Amino acid sequence: MMKNILIFSLIIIFSCKNATKGNLIKTQEKSRLIDSTTTAIINYDSNSIHHNYIFENSKKANLTDSDILKIESQLEKCISEHNVYELKLYNKIKKERPEAEIYKQNFVIELNRYKRQYLPVTNELGEKEVWINCFCTTHNRNWKESILSAKDGGNCFFKLKVNLTNDVFYDFWVNGSS
Repeated sequence: MMKNILIFSLIIIFSCKNATKGNLIKTQEKSRLIDSTTTAIINYDSNSIHHNYIFENSKKANLTDSDILKIESQLEKCISEHNVYELKLYNKIKKERPEAEIYKQNFVIELNRYKRQYLPVTNELGEKEVWINCFCTTHNRNWKESILSAKDGGNCFFKLKVNLTNDVFYDFWVNGSS
């Protein structure tokens, strides 16, 4: 009986372990756990006008596990700072105009609602940077292969850059409302 329980437990453990492999992005002959259903790494193309607009005079770069941790840390820090301000604004409007139909989700960003694109580069100073593009809808476009852009859309679309060498974020931008 104990042998059967042990075998059954091992089958479950290995099944769960193998189930997560579908969400791995394979890069640089190394797998790292990134949920490929919500995150895409876009290769920088120096011939792309759109890519050159984001980062001038840069070269394609690869991301390491350490880079991913820094990206996530800086992204969370940025959104945390943003949400403090936005929550104050939401509460102020709600207090001044209680009859107004405003929704907290239009102010506060909850990262688990967004898909992400990472565009990593090495800039002309030799520093590794990544542009992070976040969106809550894809408009049925192939967001895993090319940059997704939208006009307006409020906080459903935001972007920022992270300098991985200096471990700082900058150029945070939330789209306007239509």
